[in-house]
Amino acid sequence: MIDRYGKDALVEVDQRVTELKIRGQHEAEKLWMEIRETVRFLTSKSDNGPKH
Repeated sequence: MIDRYGKDALVEVDQRVTELKIRGQHEAEKLWMEIRETVRFLTSKSDNGPKH
């Protein structure tokens, strides 16, 4: 997700979570919430690193 969407990765993940919630696909929604936390961690980690 990060490679494909860059800084918009969280927005894309949130859209997927919303779609799954609307469809009632709760197991998939749980998985995507875990993915969201990982993307959030990785993007916040990369934002705090040194700029080259």
